[in-house]
Amino acid sequence: MNPAEPITDCLPPVRLFSQAAAHDNAWSDHYGALHLAAAYADVPLPAPYSIKGIWMHGCGGPWLESVPQTLYLNSPFGKTWPVYVARHDEVEWLNRHGCAAARAIGLPIVYTRESGRTRQPGTLLVMPCHTLVGDAIHDRAAFERYAGEIAAVAGQFRRVVACVHPNCERNGLWVREFSSRGIEIVYGAQTNDLNALGRMRALFEQFESVTTNGWGGHVAYALAFGARVSIHGTLPKRDEGDLRRDLTWAADEKSLQATLSDAVQLRREAWLADFRRAPTDGLADPARGRWLVGWDNRLPPAEMKQVLATMIPHLLEYEGVHRTREQRRAVRQEAARLVTARRKPEALKLLLDFVQQAAATKQALFILETLHEVSADLQTLDPRRSALLQEQARLLAERIEAARRTAA
Repeated sequence: MNPAEPITDCLPPVRLFSQAAAHDNAWSDHYGALHLAAAYADVPLPAPYSIKGIWMHGCGGPWLESVPQTLYLNSPFGKTWPVYVARHDEVEWLNRHGCAAARAIGLPIVYTRESGRTRQPGTLLVMPCHTLVGDAIHDRAAFERYAGEIAAVAGQFRRVVACVHPNCERNGLWVREFSSRGIEIVYGAQTNDLNALGRMRALFEQFESVTTNGWGGHVAYALAFGARVSIHGTLPKRDEGDLRRDLTWAADEKSLQATLSDAVQLRREAWLADFRRAPTDGLADPARGRWLVGWDNRLPPAEMKQVLATMIPHLLEYEGVHRTREQRRAVRQEAARLVTARRKPEALKLLLDFVQQAAATKQALFILETLHEVSADLQTLDPRRSALLQEQARLLAERIEAARRTAA
């Protein structure tokens, strides 16, 4: 990253995907978390997939011991589904409150790869706390005040970039306030971006300092990846009515009141006191950051695969079919090569053997795919066998449709 290089050129590209998560599973595929874990574990996700478990995508503050249900976002299945969190202290809180299946595996961001970018001295990343889509903002002056506070120290840095959450952009917040003061803007993590967490890591590995106006997972991430962190300036207040409309809090008014209680707020302020400092005096504490995100609780790929299997129904069955589809492509390519080499009998045997292998999977749709594809390959190689496979495909398709009608 250099002053002439657009910040977006220093980040992985945005890759959108269709999310399957909702409140029941605490939005566990936010920011591409499950796709990231699947790539790490080298296991394909079914398309589409469903989720019967919870993996927290946000960082729980250590002051939330008395409100453990926030670790599964008040999901109605928090005590019956497996719940995966960052740290062992969080597991203890959950166990004490009836969540026997809790396990510490680190937050999703710990499974990202190094960005390969170099940290640039004299750079400041500004990350104001984000809003939720549709939040009603009554005190717009607070946004102006914070942007003004950043502008007042911007001259002490070589480069200042404000990272605006896409929710805030949709709400018409922060963009005008920062851009009118000449502060460069980059948009933060989108919940439906496969590369969202990799983009965040790339930012935190490039900027020397990160400043924000309040607590959030971004504080833990910035610390974990070595940035100097400060919490400083005006924090616009979210309307309590907005909080009650949010599904997380609407599901449990008691947990909202407990989180907002003086006791919890005092514990939070005590824990964050070290970071209440000017942006020019940020504190580097990677050990604390890595503890917060559960860095040492990362699983090896084989164990992550088993975790995903507990959350995503039919994952392992899908993996078997997916791997066999890959094998089918390789078999057809090899058969085509053999035909070109005038070794037709070998090509014919290779294809017919694979049809038998496909039948052994007992996966009806996969067998149907194989019959269609191999019959097409055999049309010039062996028209009689091609016709036989086409007839088998027709009969199988009828059985599949009959079974579907019966189930409906």
